[in-house]
Amino acid sequence: MDDALRNDLIRELRHHRSPRHVPDAIYEVKVIPRTLTGKKLEVPVKNLMLGADAQSVAQADTLNDPNALDAFVEIARSRRETEP
Repeated sequence: MDDALRNDLIRELRHHRSPRHVPDAIYEVKVIPRTLTGKKLEVPVKNLMLGADAQSVAQADTLNDPNALDAFVEIARSRRETEP
């Protein structure tokens, strides 16, 4: 994902939704974490971003891809390291 794609995404969100739908940051991940039944793990990912431990937000054996949270753990870690 490059800056041009990020800018396209931001422009589309502003145009088709509203400015309040534009996120503070956009990250590229290979897979969206889902349960075995296909439900997206939105709340667990949010909790990861807020500092929760991966094992406390979801059990690997309940995920469609047990490694799906890894990218979000890395993003959360790097965000904490760069916070003032």
